[in-house]
Amino acid sequence: MFRSQSVRQSKPEMLRHSKSETSLASYTNRERRRSSTCAAVRIVVLGASGVGKTALTVRFLTRRFIGEYHPTLESTYRHKTTVDDDEVSMEILDTAGDAGNIYRDGQTAWAEAFILVYSITDRTSFEQIEQMWRDLRAQRPSSIVAAILVGNKNDLKHSRQVTQNDGDRLADAIGCPFYEVSAMDGQQIPLVIELFRNAVRELRMKRLECRKHSSSASQMKKAVKDFLTFRASKARLNSAS
Repeated sequence: MFRSQSVRQSKPEMLRHSKSETSLASYTNRERRRSSTCAAVRIVVLGASGVGKTALTVRFLTRRFIGEYHPTLESTYRHKTTVDDDEVSMEILDTAGDAGNIYRDGQTAWAEAFILVYSITDRTSFEQIEQMWRDLRAQRPSSIVAAILVGNKNDLKHSRQVTQNDGDRLADAIGCPFYEVSAMDGQQIPLVIELFRNAVRELRMKRLECRKHSSSASQMKKAVKDFLTFRASKARLNSAS
């Protein structure tokens, strides 16, 4: 299972923008000091190395862009936000590039929602998302799992290898919302914020669907039981007469 003590923070010297790292470190410490009065939503940002997982996560948390970071380190962040007028406490795991580590460490079992990231300039990263999702569902076939599919780096359309239609088709297969964004483009910050918040909405919707299904199944079982009890009582009355 996922252990918080195994998470390592990226070192400041690995980043091009020291001001951004300082801001992120201050933000992280501030969030950890705040008391949490609402249930946490555990989110894993998953994808191949170099697709921009950290850039997207930092954009969401601090509104800043970090263009260079250590690709083999992973971090967890706690963040409070409001989604549809409800306060939400997020725990976000920004994974290292090797997805195999995630499966070995059991962090897929820890997460409730996944942000699946590929680069539109890298066809292989897109194909890896397909395999990651199949592996994830094979590990958790009956679990409630929410997902958001994200095609990052849409500021590099001249180098595109994955079309929007490709993304739409994969999102339909997964059954999740699809976004094409650029973590680098400051004008797309609202879209990055929205996709993280939408992960919470998707999880809520999945839970609600599960409760409805469970309630319907319980009602059906009760109706069958009542019918069988009634029929048995009727049979006893007929035999007595």
